[in-house]
Amino acid sequence: MLSPEEIKITSEPVLYILSAIDIRMLSRLDLIFLSFWGLIVFTTIISYSFSASMGISKLIRIKHKFAVILSGTFVLIVSMIFYYMEITLLEKWLKHLSLIFGIIIPILLLIITITFKREAASTYEKN
Repeated sequence: MLSPEEIKITSEPVLYILSAIDIRMLSRLDLIFLSFWGLIVFTTIISYSFSASMGISKLIRIKHKFAVILSGTFVLIVSMIFYYMEITLLEKWLKHLSLIFGIIIPILLLIITITFKREAASTYEKN
């Protein structure tokens, strides 16, 4: 196993450990791991892209093909911006974004839901 100091030095510790394991039937366990991991990542990205484009097309009421192009362009631009950013700056942003998406937005959605549910319930009772 790797010590905490070695983990800091090694760029990909999981692949490093998998390449060190010697199994007679499987000579390159790290390649098998990367194949499965790549498949999982690819299907996740595809499903998120499909969901985002469907959401955009329903929200803006545009064709699905145009929504795919729109969401793909947005992801490309954002990934290029993050590629050239420093990791420390990205880490600071992620701390603030996790606060916003983890606490503030759910509380706002709860307040909106409670407000409109009461209005909808009062409207429904009148009819």
